[in-house]
Amino acid sequence: MIRTLSIVAAILAVAYAIQVYRGAHAPFASPSHDRLVPVASTAEVLNLIKQGKKVVFVDAREKQEWQEEHIPGAINVSLREVRQLDQRTLGDPDLVIAYCLKDFRGFEVAKALRQSGVNKALILAELGINGWKRQGLPTVVEGKRSEVEALAMLDECAHQKAKCQVKTP
Repeated sequence: MIRTLSIVAAILAVAYAIQVYRGAHAPFASPSHDRLVPVASTAEVLNLIKQGKKVVFVDAREKQEWQEEHIPGAINVSLREVRQLDQRTLGDPDLVIAYCLKDFRGFEVAKALRQSGVNKALILAELGINGWKRQGLPTVVEGKRSEVEALAMLDECAHQKAKCQVKTP
């Protein structure tokens, strides 16, 4: 019985990994695209920020993880809380990027947001906060970098990509 459950869990994990991999390696998809959860590259997100568009980051990790480090401006909505989220909390965004560490929870939160009517919810092509940091983008780090400092750095990255290590697709 336990062996059968282990095999089923492994199959589900592989199927999920394939779905995330395909999503991460596809070009940017508009919210109306038929994908379950569209993706956007960090370069595309930075271009939207540069244009003055409202991009809302939703950190799907637990509160303690968010407090330790998060993308500047991110709100914290864990996977178990997403169904109770008052959409007014998001304001009127041009794009909502859900993320977690590597985007298992980010994918699920983006999917739940889309199912509740937030059609502009996506995940990052570079997968989660780890992908964000690999792109050389700033984070708020407890005791090291404040929200204000990280937001200023992000704005600088959006306007002068040379200031960051952002890789373009």
